Amino acid sequence: MIHASIISRKNLIAEIQEKLTTELAPDFLKLDDDSHAHSDHFAGSDGHFTLTIRAAKFEGLSKVQQHQMIYKILGDYIGSNKGIHALRIIIPS
Repeated sequence: MIHASIISRKNLIAEIQEKLTTELAPDFLKLDDDSHAHSDHFAGSDGHFTLTIRAAKFEGLSKVQQHQMIYKILGDYIGSNKGIHALRIIIPS
């Protein structure tokens, strides 16, 4: 299991990008750390991200199925003290 307290933000982002690239072979992937925008209302606000991704593996799937695929891939990173607290997903058509 991965703990954000052990891994630097930069390394965490690189690991997430690598995992998504390996699993989905996206033709576009951008992961932004939005944690700074949440520091005023949530103590320990690290782990807020926006993921923009486009991949051929999403073709023919509903938005829900696409999101489920991403959450399954990133499951080890999602949750308290695992790295991702909140994930906004944008999948351009």
